[in-house]
Amino acid sequence: VMVMLLTLAPATVRAEDEAWDLIGKGQRQVQYGRLKQALDLFKKALKLDPRNESAMNASAQVASFLQLADESVFYYTGYLYLGADYMGDADEVRKAMDKQIRAMKGQKATLHIKALPEDAEIIVNDLPLGKGSVELPVSPEKTYIVKIDYEDYHPYKQGFKLDAGAEKTVTARLKKIIYKGKVKIKVLPSDNVRVFMDTKFMGTSVMEVEGVEGKHLMCFEKDGFDRWWRYVTVPRNESVEIEATLRSESRPREPCNVMPDFD
Repeated sequence: VMVMLLTLAPATVRAEDEAWDLIGKGQRQVQYGRLKQALDLFKKALKLDPRNESAMNASAQVASFLQLADESVFYYTGYLYLGADYMGDADEVRKAMDKQIRAMKGQKATLHIKALPEDAEIIVNDLPLGKGSVELPVSPEKTYIVKIDYEDYHPYKQGFKLDAGAEKTVTARLKKIIYKGKVKIKVLPSDNVRVFMDTKFMGTSVMEVEGVEGKHLMCFEKDGFDRWWRYVTVPRNESVEIEATLRSESRPREPCNVMPDFD
């Protein structure tokens, strides 16, 4: 195992990469038998680069030597997520993690974390541990901060502290962010024009309306003129302009609160 720890360096190391520099220093501390100092350095590397699978694996192994079973399990969980399959040692890592879980004995609890959408990433104490679902044996009385992020959804954040032997299931249903944009309107003639969006009345002679991002049906009606309608795509957090020239009435009245007959 010590040999493995001393061969974790990446294929290419950039001098400016402070995280890798810390990993190198940690590896030297392992060589000298200074495991506590090594673990501190690996943890610092993870603060700089939480997705560094080498630092995650090294932290897990050193924590196991220091008989910090709960920390070892925590880092092994992250390593299994980030790189064990890629590194080809997933089976060995699972065996090592199971051994550490058994070492926790009665001094453990279990935190089940489920995220919706299932592709959302689960981050615990600032380290990524999985997507969609994570089962984490945890140490009693320690606080675990769960964060879940997913693009276009509101983030989730909650702290948990469990008693020994307790099991807790946390289901985080992220709420989708509703992005809006604006439609700027220019209509001739401009007076007494009733403005509709998706058949909903938005006001009379308004120059701007707000809508959810996406495709919407804009419609204008004015007494003595034909209904005018077009589809417009409302951009996220921006605006789009539409210009319309109404034609004198030439057909039976068609209200804007009714969808046009596309046939």
